[in-house]
Amino acid sequence: MTFVLNSTTFILFLTNILLFIYYHFNIYFNYWRERGVPYVRPLPFFGNIKDLFFQRTSEALHYAWLYNKLDGHRFGGIYLLTKPVLLVRDPQLARRILDADVDYFSHKGILEKDEGFNTYCVLDTDVRKCELLRNKLIPIFSLNRIKETFQILVNFSASMSKIVEKLILYKSINIAEATNRFVTDVYGYYALSFDIRSMKEISSPYYEMGVRLGKSYKSSSFVGFIHKHLPKLSFLIVFFIDHQPMKFFLGIYYAAVKLRRTNNIVKEDFLQVLIDLENFKNRHDLELNRRNHDAIILTTNQEESDTWPQKELLALQNGFIILQYFLFWNAGTEMVCGILNFCLYELAMNPDVQDRLREDVNSSLRQHGGELTYDAVKNMSYMNQVIHGECH
Repeated sequence: MTFVLNSTTFILFLTNILLFIYYHFNIYFNYWRERGVPYVRPLPFFGNIKDLFFQRTSEALHYAWLYNKLDGHRFGGIYLLTKPVLLVRDPQLARRILDADVDYFSHKGILEKDEGFNTYCVLDTDVRKCELLRNKLIPIFSLNRIKETFQILVNFSASMSKIVEKLILYKSINIAEATNRFVTDVYGYYALSFDIRSMKEISSPYYEMGVRLGKSYKSSSFVGFIHKHLPKLSFLIVFFIDHQPMKFFLGIYYAAVKLRRTNNIVKEDFLQVLIDLENFKNRHDLELNRRNHDAIILTTNQEESDTWPQKELLALQNGFIILQYFLFWNAGTEMVCGILNFCLYELAMNPDVQDRLREDVNSSLRQHGGELTYDAVKNMSYMNQVIHGECH
């Protein structure tokens, strides 16, 4: 009798739990249906990211699959676990969201905290900070600035060409390593204005730390999943990331900043923009402390500190400013290396495209007196098609 009662009680308890779970998820998964928005049918708990949850596919491929599931619609709804997310397919609508309606779509789904070295970047912050950073960074990426520094890129390219020509006489080349070293040198100069020499020095610490950084994130791909979809568990991330590369690059940042401030060195590069941001904030903070928040001084400076972008500048955290350098280095080198490697692979697999591209390059060089200039590169129309995957 006791066994029967216990079994019945257990079954009733389990049934109630299952009903509660069903009801709980049914409420969450009615979000898009109640609003008349087309959506991809979700699974309990996982929503539309079951394969992503179990790391069976990459994030890019999975979102491409969801994108195709909404074929025929300008936009649609998906569920990241139980969180409803709008997936926009129409380019015109996406442009409006990113431009005219940006104030209503300022959050990018990335965590942002008020202190420490958090994952801040020009794409992940709110619209105010995003606009502020863009305005401050525009000068170093302007057309005139690119033309001025183009010769630097040419010099690095010439060095890489000579090194590769020597190496291929003795052994095969790991092209991924070669492009990684090349990009590391270029980005090192643009970010810090000095020659890292990773192409010339096999045991370059900059290159080695960059590789460790990449392996750290690739070997812990679920870290990004936790960061985006399970933010309450983000404290676990520190156990899966190799912290040595970050310490190394931040150490370089501090050393470079100290060198410039000690010797009054001012250069037009990415690092100088970050130094100027930090200097502006520090000067204002020191002035307030020195005057002990005197009412008269505050009134005098009220107009300056309460206007945008001055107000936004003063609100920036030190971690926000410093980490822009780190993210510029990491995100930029990885993206450029990926593009170069895929282009070189496709050219190797398609000799006809390679021959046509070589003719395009030689033709443009002949038109510009044999000099590899900015205008010569811009004149390589087929090169542009190859890079953007539009060649036939």
